[in-house]
Amino acid sequence: MGLGVAAQVVYLPLLAKRRDIFQVSAVCDLDGDHAETLGRELGVRSYDRAMAMLEAGGFDALIVLTPGSHGPLVKAALACGCWVLCEKPLAYSRAELRASPATRG
Repeated sequence: MGLGVAAQVVYLPLLAKRRDIFQVSAVCDLDGDHAETLGRELGVRSYDRAMAMLEAGGFDALIVLTPGSHGPLVKAALACGCWVLCEKPLAYSRAELRASPATRG
């Protein structure tokens, strides 16, 4: 999720180096053209809406690289049964963080 500088310079190259244990199966960015271009380069599905990608499934984990608060997207991914790696910040407030299933005891 999110195909900006961090995705293109750090995450995607690292995942590509470890194809023995990782397989990129989809990409998503609010800029649909950008997502489509990178998806075509990687040979994977592309999306411009996170929920559409989550609903389509076909993957075990999600790397969340979007700007701003990640709480709602992380919560939705966890509800779909995905493992999640999330860039900071997870949330902007303690109330938002408490609403996340990852913090419930």
